[in-house]
Amino acid sequence: MRTIFYRILFLIWGSSACFLHAQYYDFQKLSPEDGLRVPLVNKVYQDHSDNFWMATMGDGLLWWNGAQFVRPFASNALDNDFVIDLIFWRDTIYLITEESFVKYDGKKFSIYPLPQSDRFVRLRSSADGVFMLGHRSGLWRWHHDSFENIIGSDTLDGWRDFLFAGDNYWLAGNSGLFHFSPSGEIIQRHLPDRNVRRLIYNNAKGGVFAGTTDGLFLVQNERVLSILRNVEVRDIVVNDEVLWVGTDGKGIWRGNEQGIGLWIAKDQGLSNNRIRSLRFDKLDRLWITTTDGVLLLSSRYTSIDKRMGGDLYTGLRASKTGDLWVCGAEGLFRFADNTWLKIDDLPAGVVLSMIEDNDGNICIGGEFGLLIYSAEGTKRCHWKDNLPDPFVTSILDDENSLLIGTASGILRLEKRYTGNPSYKVLYQEGVSSLKMHAGELYALTYASGILVFKDSELVRTINTFNGVQSSEVFINAISFDKFNRLWVATDNRGGLMFDGQTWSKVFDDEQAVYSWYHSKSGDVFAVMEDEVRIVSSEKFGEEVKLSWFTSFSLGRNARTFPFADDGRVIFFTGTDGVLSVELPETLEDPKVLIAGIYRMDLYFDVHTAWVEKAQTVHNFSGVPSLVNLHHRENYLRFAFGAVNAPLKNAGVDFRYRMRQLDPEWIYPSNLVEAVYTNLAPGRYTFEVEVRYLGSPWTSGNSIDIVIKAPWYQTWWFYIFLVIASVSLVVGVVQYRSRQAEERARLEKAVLENERSAMRSQINPHFLFNALESIGSFVMKNDVKSTMKYLNSFTKLMRLTLEAGGDTGHPVESEIALLRSYVELEQLRFGHKFEVEFEVDEEIDYDISIPPMLVQVHVENAILHGLRHLETRKGLLQIRFKILDERLVVEVEDNGVGRSFHNQAQKKKGHRSMALEINRRRMELLSKSFGHDFSLNISDLYDGEANSSGTKVSISLPIIYLDSL
Repeated sequence: MRTIFYRILFLIWGSSACFLHAQYYDFQKLSPEDGLRVPLVNKVYQDHSDNFWMATMGDGLLWWNGAQFVRPFASNALDNDFVIDLIFWRDTIYLITEESFVKYDGKKFSIYPLPQSDRFVRLRSSADGVFMLGHRSGLWRWHHDSFENIIGSDTLDGWRDFLFAGDNYWLAGNSGLFHFSPSGEIIQRHLPDRNVRRLIYNNAKGGVFAGTTDGLFLVQNERVLSILRNVEVRDIVVNDEVLWVGTDGKGIWRGNEQGIGLWIAKDQGLSNNRIRSLRFDKLDRLWITTTDGVLLLSSRYTSIDKRMGGDLYTGLRASKTGDLWVCGAEGLFRFADNTWLKIDDLPAGVVLSMIEDNDGNICIGGEFGLLIYSAEGTKRCHWKDNLPDPFVTSILDDENSLLIGTASGILRLEKRYTGNPSYKVLYQEGVSSLKMHAGELYALTYASGILVFKDSELVRTINTFNGVQSSEVFINAISFDKFNRLWVATDNRGGLMFDGQTWSKVFDDEQAVYSWYHSKSGDVFAVMEDEVRIVSSEKFGEEVKLSWFTSFSLGRNARTFPFADDGRVIFFTGTDGVLSVELPETLEDPKVLIAGIYRMDLYFDVHTAWVEKAQTVHNFSGVPSLVNLHHRENYLRFAFGAVNAPLKNAGVDFRYRMRQLDPEWIYPSNLVEAVYTNLAPGRYTFEVEVRYLGSPWTSGNSIDIVIKAPWYQTWWFYIFLVIASVSLVVGVVQYRSRQAEERARLEKAVLENERSAMRSQINPHFLFNALESIGSFVMKNDVKSTMKYLNSFTKLMRLTLEAGGDTGHPVESEIALLRSYVELEQLRFGHKFEVEFEVDEEIDYDISIPPMLVQVHVENAILHGLRHLETRKGLLQIRFKILDERLVVEVEDNGVGRSFHNQAQKKKGHRSMALEINRRRMELLSKSFGHDFSLNISDLYDGEANSSGTKVSISLPIIYLDSL
């Protein structure tokens, strides 16, 4: 479907000139922010892949990367930045500069000198190859990487443009328009002595449009028709059978071959009347290059100011037949068959509602009551005073009746548009709007909020809006989306949305919203004071202001209605006129491009850095599909844009995500970049998608990023670290084990030396006592006793020497040693005491005992206890037994006791060292074996509490000989 722009074009041509001054266009001008650094541009070009290119005079070849025009990626540079023309042929860009012919494959410029040192002025392509026109040298073809002259310049020069005509050629220049045969012979000459600058085919009726320095002509066979006079034509384009002519000084003319048209100049929004070139892109947008820059005109819409007269338009409706009905200050108008027809004068008052019923009748309600017109424009009735309330605010078609909202209530009106109305009052309270949804009638009242009826019965009331009572909310309109959510447009609370459970604010601000329009995709158009905002159903709450609406004042009386049944065009009415907008469903899908990757503080030079960091890069952009980065290059900014939707991505919507990081899509609103900081080492995929607002999401673009781990986070470093750690732990354990073993060995040696020292202290003491006894026998001259004693002493010494170097010896050896010692002492003291040995049968004779550990206490019992007895026979008892899994040795005597001995020692001033030495020896044994060696000495008493002896108890751990 064509937009209303083209439907009213011919109306404007045939209308009075008094209306033409009201036409105004919203041009967008490229600025340095858009990448335009020089004002002079020779050509804007869109290739087969929808890339936009620009041939500039001073900044070389520029390419639209989705965010701005930039120099495309190339491994080398152009030899000249003054580009005259460019074309795209077989995936290659061809251009001519002031000095050379250039091929560009997206990665490298291949530069060739121009033949005959000529200045080339034009490039075109056909199935036969790339052709170029020299100012002096004629027509050339680029064939097999060489230049081939097609038409020479032996007769003419000053060429400006050329066209293909089957196998023939049209050439235009300072001397007119020439028709050449393939062999270079002139077939026909037109417009002699005129300077012809631009040519274009008339595809509709044949022939060639020729633009000269003094006008525009149509050449058809022998006939030459003049279309425009006294203008210098710089460029010509044809779009949808409409001629667009760029001139040097008068702006742009648009019209037909009969010369009927209008001018677009500075008064209509053009920044400069000196045009250099014109070109339509695939979205029907007109690119205009002037002497001071580049303009873009989105021709998908137009505003028609005061076309029906007056300064206020309060009602609009598109009928099922495609006719447009408009209520203005000058009356009711219908636009059909490219003609505006005034239907009738309207009564005084503002139009508040306008519908088409099921029978095609146009129903208009307002301050003047209710008007009904047939589809042909015949007034069927006007009801005012015969209604309960003539102030009609809303009309709904309900099969066989109309639902009428008035300032005092709701009526059900029969569709009998003759005579007096037949109606029934459904509810008595003033309403401003009615809406039918899911079989229920929603009535927007002035005081009670929203009333909901079903089968003419009130079923519920909505009187609280986002926590605010209805008395404090001024509601303008309500509507429902495809998700059955209620949208409320208010005057003082902005836009509100109710999903059936909770309320949400649509916008952050509370700017007045007058009405809603819901597109087929589910997006919502919010009509506001002087702008229209679009809310995406997929990113509710994030608004996007449509830049092309900002100059159109909708005013307080704005309304929105869909055009025809497909809903592809919406119309806005307001204080300035009618604006038609073709919805994005009819457009080609936008194409998103990742334009660049930046470090947060350093721009990656696409000519070098990406090539070094990636195996392959995309043509033109130089951005790789896979890039490997150092771990410090993990603060990244991704720039993206729609390559076929400049400028500033107006009317498009983006979403992006880092697949490995973002669980949901991120919607950047008006921004066209994404920032990720402190990315951990790993592989990432950045994805971005684009769509026109109100359209489904299209396929997107992606780039893989690999951030290399630092050497200390690599797998081989982890393996090395594990091996090193294990080796270190093993080394430390082994070192400490060796240290512990050495320390234990030294401690054991020290303890053994101390024990040996102890034994060395004990043995002299024993020898001294033994020798003293032998001496006493010798003094008595008791030879027999002396010999017997010496034999026993020799035996004892042998046993002592055998056990002297051992840590421990068998219990049996200790008992044998004690028997020999006791025999000596009995001989010495004349058998003054008896000896009893008790050995537990459970004792294993492999159990060890430190040598001479018990002998000291046996000696003390004899010398300090038994030898002093005078009235009774002495008894020495020595017991070896197992008690609580320990070896217990008891030495018990019935001597005089320790008290008698201690008194005697004090008198002599003698201090016995044997007991202290043995106690120290017990402590050393405990440390050496890690087990407790205990000694307990107790005094014995008779029934009269008199001292009757001493008992020594030695408790030792059970240590076997084979463990020593």
